[in-house]
Amino acid sequence: MADSEARLLQDESDSRSELHPVKYEGDILTPGRKARRVGPWLRQVGILLLLLLVSLTVNIVLYGQNQRLKRATWNRGFTGIYARGESWKQFRTYTEYSDVNQSISDAVWAGFTTNGFVAIPHDEAAEFGLPLAEDFPDDPSKGVYVLEAFHEIHCVIYLRETIQDLLAGKSVDDRAIHINHCYDALRQAIQCRADDTPIYIPYRSRLTGDGQYRRCRDWNALEAWAQKHTACWPTGHCADLE
Repeated sequence: MADSEARLLQDESDSRSELHPVKYEGDILTPGRKARRVGPWLRQVGILLLLLLVSLTVNIVLYGQNQRLKRATWNRGFTGIYARGESWKQFRTYTEYSDVNQSISDAVWAGFTTNGFVAIPHDEAAEFGLPLAEDFPDDPSKGVYVLEAFHEIHCVIYLRETIQDLLAGKSVDDRAIHINHCYDALRQAIQCRADDTPIYIPYRSRLTGDGQYRRCRDWNALEAWAQKHTACWPTGHCADLE
């Protein structure tokens, strides 16, 4: 009887040892533990959390850029000419700029010599909400920008010269891309401003808006600012406008 009970106890002990292997830690016998593997679902949760974190970071960055761009649209101008106010200018249907005598019109159009490329400190541009621009070669703390008004004037001049060449029988096929760019750039600028000034129709005249006064900013002040902050290289070279 005693032998039977001893064998039963020994069998139970052996069975527990197989289920829970033991190991010695010093003089203490402790149950062994098998290493647990990370389940596939846990890895998937980790990947999902990582993707959510990346998405959140990207959205925060995009939100910050969007807010800076919104600040850049404040109607306070960048150069300070807005603070000078506006003055009344009389518009004419035909001026020396549209004179059919090319010697007259060419001379006044040639007066636009400022291309509007300017160097603006990166910190000032960021404060105003402008996108980061290419570094100014002579001073990496500044970025190169072009003032919108000068870009538009450039496009008008480019289209005028192209039309002159067409009238003279010259080929302008190689200018197609730039021509289309200028048309579209002017279109975007016009639609962006959405000027709602009513232009009157004179009595028995086709000269729409002729003689009408409009409130205008100081172009000469803008030219002076652009020249003061020019991004032309010391050699006098400036990149071509696009």
